Amino acid sequence: AEKILDIMPTEQRDSYTYSCIIGLLGKTGEFERARGMFQEAQGALPRLTSFVFNAAMSVELQQGNYDHVLDLWEEMKTLHVAEDPVTLKHIQVAQEAIGDNRFGVSL
Repeated sequence: AEKILDIMPTEQRDSYTYSCIIGLLGKTGEFERARGMFQEAQGALPRLTSFVFNAAMSVELQQGNYDHVLDLWEEMKTLHVAEDPVTLKHIQVAQEAIGDNRFGVSL
């Protein structure tokens, strides 16, 4: 992640770059930095993609923050970002973990 951050200035990062950085930070246990990158992506990109949301959801799942996964999904819907199979799997895992079916999704 550090190498990407070093060679890729903020103004050149796209949704794919942000999703990679967030994912790598999550894999190395740098959860707060990953959350910070998600927030940076929210401000830097004109439109977030499911890739960026999926990376953020993955970080939250690793931390057991299942409610936040569902909050991210709710934000996706508000922003009209289409979910994909990875998004749906994240939602399923979160809902099963907390027994929350508030969105009426049966996966």
